[in-house]
Amino acid sequence: MFAIDNLDQALNPRLVTRLVSHLAGWLAKTDAERQLLFTAHNPAVLDGLDLQDDAVRLFAVDRNSDGHTRVTRIQLTDQLATLNAEYPLSRLWLMGHLGAVPNV
Repeated sequence: MFAIDNLDQALNPRLVTRLVSHLAGWLAKTDAERQLLFTAHNPAVLDGLDLQDDAVRLFAVDRNSDGHTRVTRIQLTDQLATLNAEYPLSRLWLMGHLGAVPNV
């Protein structure tokens, strides 16, 4: 397992999208069961993920009003796939369709 906190720190948004895409491709090509776990705050990171690949997992982390943390897997439903045909994942996140954004 390989973990990176704030993968997007100080990287150009286009560069971080390509980096995530290349990392996912590298992991898919290996014979061993390898995992990459990373956190990010830049929405452009999402555009490097292929949610159609079941080995790629995206989780939204929210905190409720009581301060409890909730982790939810984001899966590519038919509705989300239809929206994703029109908008990239980064835009869908900003629009609130993926969770992990405050409802202020």
